[in-house]
Amino acid sequence: MISQKAPIVWSKLTRLLHWGLVICIAANFINDGNGEKNIHRIVGFTASAIVGLRLLYGFFGKRSPYTHHLFIHWPLGWKSLTAFFKHEVSGQPKDYEGHNPAASWTYLAIWGAVIALGVTGFMMGLDAFWGEEWLEDLHEVITKILLALIGIHFLGLAKDAVKHRRKTWKRMISGGY
Repeated sequence: MISQKAPIVWSKLTRLLHWGLVICIAANFINDGNGEKNIHRIVGFTASAIVGLRLLYGFFGKRSPYTHHLFIHWPLGWKSLTAFFKHEVSGQPKDYEGHNPAASWTYLAIWGAVIALGVTGFMMGLDAFWGEEWLEDLHEVITKILLALIGIHFLGLAKDAVKHRRKTWKRMISGGY
């Protein structure tokens, strides 16, 4: 009997960048800037760099029929998003090998929040913005938005696991099913 290897959905680089970002976000959640500020800055800028690399990989990465890291494979259109929710509400969800439209937009929003945190964090270190309360407040609001988006991400994974009996979370570990 020949064993068939499960197709790879997420490349090693995609998974490495994903888990690197997870570690950075967790580390900066633990060290929220009230502790060691240099570590907070370094980890925050590392997170922004990881997102930058992921965006470059999404636009210019190697084309492969088994990896869905390229944004050309992402269902980002309004029609895709509305069709996704119609299928979900009707009880006949469509299966997506890579990201579904809601997940695609959630990930883009997460990455946007990480970049916005990097920019506001950088600005707080500049003389021109030193001690500006509005900037610190904005940084805090973006942090809360990021945490809400991560919550949405986890809810989507839980829905997939319970409602569709899929182990979508496992794909980001093994790369396949």
